[in-house]
Amino acid sequence: MAEGTKDYIVHNVLFWLKNPDSQTDLDKVARGLHGLKVIPGVVDVHVGVPLTSEKADHIENGYAVGALIIFDSAESAKSYSPHPIHEKFMADCGDLWGRVLVIDSVNLF
Repeated sequence: MAEGTKDYIVHNVLFWLKNPDSQTDLDKVARGLHGLKVIPGVVDVHVGVPLTSEKADHIENGYAVGALIIFDSAESAKSYSPHPIHEKFMADCGDLWGRVLVIDSVNLF
């Protein structure tokens, strides 16, 4: 990351949909994730699907859709979950996934 971004928080979220073959469900979750961009403190949101179907112990590609959300500070990351836009996303889409994995990290340097 660029200089001055050492405090950025990276929020990685992977979703396994209850109906993994449903394009409608995938689109609804993806649109909802893109909508999180307007929450204060969110620097960027990337939404994507697994790149490869290659099988290897070190490759996780069983999920349906993933999001990488970058926050400008730990305070922004903390205020994200209770934000009304995030709560609406959870209410609108939360019943579509069976499993979710969250990995948060902060830069070391």
